[in-house]
Amino acid sequence: MGAWGPSLYSDDTTCEVRDAYIENLKSGRSDTEAYEQILRSYADLAGDRQVMCLVYFALADTAWKHGRLHEHIKTRALELIGQGGDVFVWERDAPGEVPARRKALHSLETRLLADQPEPRKIKVAKPKPKKIRCTAPIGSVFTLDLPSRYKAFLALVGFLDLGKSVDPVFSILDWRSHNAPSQKELNEAAKKSLPIKSGLGLNSHWGIFPKDERRNVMTCLQQTNFSLSIDIPYDPSQVVFSYAESLAADIDAHYAVSAL
Repeated sequence: MGAWGPSLYSDDTTCEVRDAYIENLKSGRSDTEAYEQILRSYADLAGDRQVMCLVYFALADTAWKHGRLHEHIKTRALELIGQGGDVFVWERDAPGEVPARRKALHSLETRLLADQPEPRKIKVAKPKPKKIRCTAPIGSVFTLDLPSRYKAFLALVGFLDLGKSVDPVFSILDWRSHNAPSQKELNEAAKKSLPIKSGLGLNSHWGIFPKDERRNVMTCLQQTNFSLSIDIPYDPSQVVFSYAESLAADIDAHYAVSAL
């Protein structure tokens, strides 16, 4: 069932909905926007009665306590309670907890039918600026020191917005050497970006985890004077993140296998 008890907030879904609604208000969203953002996130599960009960019960209860319950959310929650709510799940999976679940839903119904308190004042949190981890232009080339003492060459192919930060994404060029290639050699190497095998399979796009959030992720790379004159295709859905040390080891492992 994914629940640890029959009370209203004894499962992951209701806790997530409650917390998301409050965070939406704190981020400056209106009551309606706060509702709609959550309902959109559960749109794919709209046909799952159990999930919809949990979503609407948590939304209605949390909004009521904040004095911001809108009529259509209240009506839908009361409809679901009137239809038995999610008691059928408890009858199937935990019959001994059915009376307690019914009591929790009755308490919620009583609360929703009562006058809600005055709207709470919400202190809107000023959003923190996103960390921009790299300002180099796409096509810039960087080197990464490898355990083998060679250098790998990485091309900046795009950026990925992770919410709190915008991170650079690299493709590995098929060039490992102690010496820098010529621009012509680098452009040739870029025509076939190197898929590197990791625990998640073969991957062509890489982001780098910072070992310390207080430091710039780019400190593990050295920017060269090279810039690619050809574009490397970039698919944001295919990015894998790794620590620089792990990526360096995976690159060396790739060349070790290739040499066999």
